[in-house]
Amino acid sequence: MQVYHSVVSTIQKCFVCIPVLLCITVPGLCAQAVPAMAVRSTAVAPVIDGELNDPAWAGAAKFGNFYLFSGEKPATEQTKAYMTYDNTNLYVAFICYDSHIAELKIDDTVFAGDDLEVFIDPGQGYNYTHIGINPKGKVRFAWQLGDRQNSVTTAVKTFADRWQVEIAVPWKDIKWATSGVVSDWGINLCRANPKAKEFSCWSPTITGFHNPSKFGIITGMKVDAKQFYLAQQPGEQVISGALLLSTDKTFYSTEKELAADIRVRFDGSLGGKKILLSVKDSQGKKLLESPVSQILLTNRKTINISPLPIGDYTITASLTEGNKTIGEDARWFQKIKPMAKPASKTEIKDGVFYLNGKPYMPIILYFGSDWGQAAKEIGVKDIRDAAAKGFNTIIPEYQFLKEDICGDKVLKLISEFSKNEGRVNFVRETNLTLGEILDAAIQNNLMVIPYIGFTWRTEKLDDEDRIKLGADIIQKYRNHPAVLCWHSNDETDGWTDLNQKVYKLYKELDPYRPAWLNLGNAVGANKDAADIISTDPYPIARANNTILRVVSHADTLKHFIGKNPSQTSWLVLQMFGSPREGWSRCPTPKEERCMTFLALNHGVKGLAYFIYQVESTRKSTGNKRLSEELWQYMAELNNQTKAMSMPYLLGKDVAGFTSSCKDLDIAAKEYEGHTYVIVCNTSTKDVNAEISAAGIKLPQKVEVLFEGRFADAKEASITDSFTGYDVHIYKL
Repeated sequence: MQVYHSVVSTIQKCFVCIPVLLCITVPGLCAQAVPAMAVRSTAVAPVIDGELNDPAWAGAAKFGNFYLFSGEKPATEQTKAYMTYDNTNLYVAFICYDSHIAELKIDDTVFAGDDLEVFIDPGQGYNYTHIGINPKGKVRFAWQLGDRQNSVTTAVKTFADRWQVEIAVPWKDIKWATSGVVSDWGINLCRANPKAKEFSCWSPTITGFHNPSKFGIITGMKVDAKQFYLAQQPGEQVISGALLLSTDKTFYSTEKELAADIRVRFDGSLGGKKILLSVKDSQGKKLLESPVSQILLTNRKTINISPLPIGDYTITASLTEGNKTIGEDARWFQKIKPMAKPASKTEIKDGVFYLNGKPYMPIILYFGSDWGQAAKEIGVKDIRDAAAKGFNTIIPEYQFLKEDICGDKVLKLISEFSKNEGRVNFVRETNLTLGEILDAAIQNNLMVIPYIGFTWRTEKLDDEDRIKLGADIIQKYRNHPAVLCWHSNDETDGWTDLNQKVYKLYKELDPYRPAWLNLGNAVGANKDAADIISTDPYPIARANNTILRVVSHADTLKHFIGKNPSQTSWLVLQMFGSPREGWSRCPTPKEERCMTFLALNHGVKGLAYFIYQVESTRKSTGNKRLSEELWQYMAELNNQTKAMSMPYLLGKDVAGFTSSCKDLDIAAKEYEGHTYVIVCNTSTKDVNAEISAAGIKLPQKVEVLFEGRFADAKEASITDSFTGYDVHIYKL
């Protein structure tokens, strides 16, 4: 039997309004329950043949009532699903009723045609596994972003009125974020039916399938995750030899001691065994040696490294018995020059970013994607243009590191990172270096967030050359006054260990500045992997997405990051179209403004816009990436954002402003004696609305900022009209 968990959404509550045109209820703007289901194990696994006649399905949990993902109404072409499990696999079956079965659209990419999608999130950390299956049984399998090897088994049968699927998903393949037993899981079962223009779900996600905050919940899962979790950890966490050595840091500057942890796995007695630690320089010369006095299974030993000069070193732990070496493990480390305190002071207090003691809302422009080969055409004039358009921060991507990366070995890292040999040429051909960008930024009152992602964006960061390369670049630029913070990694959602390791490296190399991590969705699993966390919703002109995706992403960030005063959250907003990747056009100015103020309404404290295109690309025939219209509009939008930055950063939330129109998103902030009411129409519809102000006496006319007009007001409500995606900001 299907039940419901009462989950209070952090999305804006329902408000009071008198619409002239009908406002369709959008559940994503209201507190909403998500469905829940108890799932039982099966003693006998089903045969995966597409028939669904096994006893296992008779006792399985049954899922029905698929709704359009928006939650507006049930799908006209319904779907039934079943779920059970055993010690090895999760089993899911679907029956997809289809009145036009002969017109099934089958695409090799899976997601561009008819498909079924399963989302699995053990522990509800938003670090989920995503599985897609098309009517031919082809599987797409990912942990957040990026396909992965898997052993998923599927079978499909097609009938006159339906197609049905059986799936066996091995526990070892799904992403585990915990080693314990998890009772409640986030789960969703979804279906794409493009010929009927229906995208439906068991649990309506409101903003597109990838919205883990709206996944349904399954209970009763008794799966011991320990063996699967440990098997998914990087090799250094699972002992494969007699010894495992780790150090407290990779880079040491003013520290006097190195702390080494040695774990022992040896079958037999430890009596008569010895552990010796030794440190050698880059030439192999032994400089230090220290025995572990008493051998335990877990040992910690500190070594005085203060006499060591700046340079590369290797520390080795050896387990010996007499003259025989039983096991050995080594780690590389580096002594580096202490970092001078930067001229620009950055810190995060009460969730707000501060620059030189003043609250700072970064308005960031991404520079340098190889889309349209823009990076090689970018010059100082483009940096000046960014400043003129009101951006206060720029982020140059890896293409501008040509001065810092030379030699075949480094270029090989770039091609591995980008999976495209041609992108190496973008580095060789760029006009500007990172150093030149930093200097030009200072001259134009801009800050810079360097990104060296190609060096450290690898699932397992164990390559000494990669770490050294990134460290050299950071040390070269870390004292430049234009550096605001560091962009640690991008969309590495499923690589939680990597994100933690990269964060630690940045802190060792630059203890003064924050590190920023951008994710697709998995904020919960990575919430401790950076000082600044962002996501990138990109909802405009893409199938199965709405502008409310910005709201769900901002609310997710607030849920996981909002309670930590030493962290802050930003959002990366879409400023592009990319027909090849599925975004048919660039956002309009109204859409961009609505996304901006929706993000701010829901608590983010910084905005980044992806991505800049040079003038020749913007004005080219058929360009759908960054339109000239939107680029020119960004000056006005950024000025408005700056004007509202202090109310959003330091203002106090004001309750009582509501509207019955569910399409209106409302926030109110009190700052320095004024109350600012920001109302966003999240739909394409035109409405006349009343915004009620409970307990607040209003004047007869209320100023509407940035529009040069006043709205009519009664004692307790503001009356105004909204066209599609309109944003009105009232100042009381």
